[in-house]
Amino acid sequence: MAQPTPMRDRYNLPLTTTSGDAVQMYIDGLDRALSGNIGAEILLAEATQVDEGFAMAHAALAAHLSRLRQPEQARASAEAAMATSGGLSRRERQHIDIIYRSLNGDGPNALRLAREHLDDFPSDVHILQQFTGLMSSSGSKERIRQTLDEIEQRESAYGDDWFYLGLRSFYLHESDRFEESRIYSERSLQGNPRNGNASHNLAHVFYETSDYSGGLEFLNDWIIGYSDRAPFFSHLNWHMALFELTQGRYARAQEIYEQCIRPSVLEKAGGLGPPLADATSLLWRMELYGKGVSARDWNEVRAFAADQAANPGVAFQDAHAALALAATQDQSTMNVLLDGLKRMSRNGNSFVDDVVWPLVKGIEAFGREAYDDTIRYMEPINDRIIALGGSQAQRAVFHDTLLQAYLRTQRYEHAEAMLRKRLEHRHSARDFYWLACAQSSAGKADDAQFAARQAQHLWAGAEPASPELTELSRLVLE
Repeated sequence: MAQPTPMRDRYNLPLTTTSGDAVQMYIDGLDRALSGNIGAEILLAEATQVDEGFAMAHAALAAHLSRLRQPEQARASAEAAMATSGGLSRRERQHIDIIYRSLNGDGPNALRLAREHLDDFPSDVHILQQFTGLMSSSGSKERIRQTLDEIEQRESAYGDDWFYLGLRSFYLHESDRFEESRIYSERSLQGNPRNGNASHNLAHVFYETSDYSGGLEFLNDWIIGYSDRAPFFSHLNWHMALFELTQGRYARAQEIYEQCIRPSVLEKAGGLGPPLADATSLLWRMELYGKGVSARDWNEVRAFAADQAANPGVAFQDAHAALALAATQDQSTMNVLLDGLKRMSRNGNSFVDDVVWPLVKGIEAFGREAYDDTIRYMEPINDRIIALGGSQAQRAVFHDTLLQAYLRTQRYEHAEAMLRKRLEHRHSARDFYWLACAQSSAGKADDAQFAARQAQHLWAGAEPASPELTELSRLVLE
């Protein structure tokens, strides 16, 4: 019987296995997982078949299956990793223990152990990925800064490694360091042109720097040949739809939704996507912008929202479920979600009590057109919505909801203050348009004219017959 011998991964760390073929499958499979491409689970599973005792391959498969939202299979692979971890090096045992804990509800200890592990083994790339994911589970600017600090401290272990550069890029743009993020993403794509993480980061940079046409041009080119079953396929298309909406091209955004984001289309293709968050936030935006959404579209995502409402606990998903339930006026399921959040609050979850429950209540009120209540619930927590996780672009839908509540209750000074702050950071035609609406209604005719003309300039290629463009034309002519 062959005895396990140390071989090495792409980062020159020893791997205990009997098979060089299994090592190559492990390396290739992990690279596909790290770059957001298809086939990782197949290669990692094959590695465990070639050498059933290859514990590190079992662990990598477990983590990847978890990202594919296959929790039972992920835990089974994690158990297999633990069962075959006897006789391994300290590095490998710790690596497997961290993944096992993170998949079995012991996130705090997994995070602590991952940080300690990276101090000893900074180039253990899969644990670096696990560590940043665990850090991101609780969002705040300070948390983002801490995560970026941890990544930057390990630069010497990675150099120009494409995964490291892409990972660093994400936390740079979430820290509003957009030009640095762009540079790191471009360097990452030089090392691996098909790195989905880096292309995703660039989509954020284009968005946050107001280069919406540049973002569309980049993504339209990059996504050619990217599988519709790949992890970033749906989400990158969500970014493209968002770019189209910023340009006032609602029909094109709807077309992208129909072809690449709609949950039933994703399921038919066997693709991975966040069907609740991406679909719901895009449809809610269209409603806010006056586009209108069909009952068929809303009812489809409502089914995913109902599943989330029955098992709340992931704040980002809970908030998006609330959007779908509010839009469909499904009060009974909304009550299920609210009751579940209240149980979590009574069990000592202060974050739910302080942020998630009032946010959901504010969204629920918006669906009933009780905009004063929306403001009462959402205004005090507006600066804490970052704690939901996700990106700035994703969380904007909640800020837009509060903004619309201000406009619909004639709180024009509040709306103007919010919009001016946003426009200091990122120019958008829609924010200028909303600013013009607020100023015109407040009797600030000259200011409204300036803002309206800014919006008109930025919306030069927009659909002319849309509700927003019709109202904008009226404002310009006043």
